[in-house]
Amino acid sequence: MTYVDFCSACSLKKTDIENFVKYSMVGGLPKYWEAVNSAMHPIELADLLYFDRGALLENEPRRILSDEKVDGITPLSVLEAIGRGSHKPSEISSRIGLKQNSLAKVFSQLIDTSLIERQIPFGASEKDSKKTLYKISDPMLNFWYSVFSGLRTQWQHKTEAEKNEVLRLFASHVFENEARKTLKGQRYWQGDLEIDCIQKKDKNSIALYEIKFSKLKNREREQIEKDLHKKGQSSKLSKDWQIESSNAYDWTDYSK
Repeated sequence: MTYVDFCSACSLKKTDIENFVKYSMVGGLPKYWEAVNSAMHPIELADLLYFDRGALLENEPRRILSDEKVDGITPLSVLEAIGRGSHKPSEISSRIGLKQNSLAKVFSQLIDTSLIERQIPFGASEKDSKKTLYKISDPMLNFWYSVFSGLRTQWQHKTEAEKNEVLRLFASHVFENEARKTLKGQRYWQGDLEIDCIQKKDKNSIALYEIKFSKLKNREREQIEKDLHKKGQSSKLSKDWQIESSNAYDWTDYSK
């Protein structure tokens, strides 16, 4: 289910960016939406779902893996490694102390159950394992491992401003993924150069997008598009594709 479905079900305004922060913690599964109150602040929702004693989703990853009949400690370790920022197969295997070739079955299981997804840069071959990155697909699971797991003992000691910053940063990553789906595009990376979204226009041309979880002013949009154009021209993309346009995509574009 989509963000629009979430807002409709929970009586929330889809144009309110704060409501997307709430969505980022529960994702597209309606059973998690039951806890969402239209008047609830994102911090209150985070506490209720994750950080309070006996929180609703405190043990959710183990329950999900059990329901999907994915057994053993290794899948949990793989999810933890990805959530903590290890996305290359070599990084994941190093973090959990297992040989990379021994994880192929676990990666396959987690992909088949839609718990993780395999990403390759736009234009790369599906067979190019060296460029593979793994990401946690579901926003709820992603929040559990990338935010809750690392902050569960520190959360209550953070200020309200710090908590808001954590939630907003996480939501920005979810927003980037959601925007790519809307644009029907794909990430691109090449060394230190990264482009948020490449949208294929036809067999020869592409459009580039920089995605921002904010409401951009006209001057900000113009500068982003100018910088993105330069980035595209300096990339390998310009050798194989005609770059039709360079675009800034923000909250206003998404929430129309």
